[in-house]
Amino acid sequence: MRLKGAFGIAAVGTLLLVCSLSALAQDIFLRDIFGHPERYYNLPVTVSGTVQAVQANPVGTERGQYTISDESTTNTLTVKTERLPKIGVTYKIRGMLVADPARDNVPMLKEESRSSPGTSSTIVLILAGLVFLVLLVLLLRLMSKSKTGPRSAPVIRPASRASAAASPDLAKTIRVPPEADAAPGKTQVYLNLGASIVVDKGPDAGKEFPLHTLATAIGRPGARKNDIELTDGTVSKEQATIRYDNTKKEFSIINESSTNPTRIDQKELSGPTVIADGAVIEIGKTVLRFKKS
Repeated sequence: MRLKGAFGIAAVGTLLLVCSLSALAQDIFLRDIFGHPERYYNLPVTVSGTVQAVQANPVGTERGQYTISDESTTNTLTVKTERLPKIGVTYKIRGMLVADPARDNVPMLKEESRSSPGTSSTIVLILAGLVFLVLLVLLLRLMSKSKTGPRSAPVIRPASRASAAASPDLAKTIRVPPEADAAPGKTQVYLNLGASIVVDKGPDAGKEFPLHTLATAIGRPGARKNDIELTDGTVSKEQATIRYDNTKKEFSIINESSTNPTRIDQKELSGPTVIADGAVIEIGKTVLRFKKS
């Protein structure tokens, strides 16, 4: 009977772990969508990607669309949403994949839900692993008891005061602080985009920053890691972002500072603006120049 119960416990634990792993395997990569879109059209899919650009529609609302990218391809996927996200943040997105008739039936995702990736799935996997470990320990204990039979009760002898003081307190619980949750890091994909930003005026004059990612952050040193880091005190820590649209093969810039404006060719930015070769970008007392190689 004990062996039957032990095998039952093992079966339940294995089933739980398999189900958890199956739940984690439902995500698909963007390369799969763009490689075989017909497999996913009009079906619910879940993808993980980093937001590259956002566009409100109508302007001034939270509704509109945004583009995401992942490590599997340089293509970006457009996502329609009722609540625009922040640029540069990675999300897990679930929605219905459809063909966009306005762009020659390019795949587009209609967002149903959005959350930070890794957190919920990681917790499920950890809990499943812990449950499986506990069940495995119970299984081994039951099998051990079935082989050795009942043991006689141990004889407990009183210990002297000296030995009691020297021996460790085995009943004392040692609490280990839990580790802080950390989102799994992703390897940055570097691309040859054939363009760079040159500092023509300001404390960093003479520096040149090649553009090699789909989203390039600009600002002073701070909490955000900026790809183009400037020492000008009149520049915000999160000043602007330059993005590359791989579909249209063009660069655009968006202002992200609420206190310091960003100007391109002497015009203050009010939204994402396409930048051409030789465009002059003014941020505080710093003047940048967009250059294509």
